[in-house]
Amino acid sequence: DLSQPGAPAALVAAAAAALGGLGVLVNNAGIFPRTPFLEMQEAQWDAVLELNLKASAFCGQAAARAMVAAGHGGVILNLSSSAVRGSPLGAHYSASKAGLIGLTRAMALALGPHAIRVNAIAPGLTDTAQPRHGNSEAELQAMAAALPLGRMGRPEEIGAMAAYLASPAAAWITGQVFHVNGGGYLA
Repeated sequence: DLSQPGAPAALVAAAAAALGGLGVLVNNAGIFPRTPFLEMQEAQWDAVLELNLKASAFCGQAAARAMVAAGHGGVILNLSSSAVRGSPLGAHYSASKAGLIGLTRAMALALGPHAIRVNAIAPGLTDTAQPRHGNSEAELQAMAAALPLGRMGRPEEIGAMAAYLASPAAAWITGQVFHVNGGGYLA
């Protein structure tokens, strides 16, 4: 449970030990309990922000400490199109993901002098378990049809962006948010 104190640092230390070092962190932990804004409880807000934002910050910090020692590295944070668009059933989720935009940029500024790049990926509607929870197949098809590319994204398309950002080809890219969403902001 990455929301527990010390858990992010312990996870990163275990990964670095198992891998013989740490070159890239892909920060992909998060929860999205669908809750209308007027029904949201403070404890639920806190739980979402603890995992989605705070744990990301401290996983990133722990990874960056290992990368500083190595003299280079990369951090990739997973956002959501909800970071910019909002969500009527996830004010807490949207706020946590929007906070990650600021975190991405702050970390990029702080870690750039150590040759550590920090970027973010903001996926749109992607064919995973998350959008299938609480949406019918007809609703998903309608959401996908509304996108300029007319379909849901595939997990491997998000993974391809992460692989690119982790690669030497992206060595001069930092502090950026990449919207991988089938043109979702154009619709």
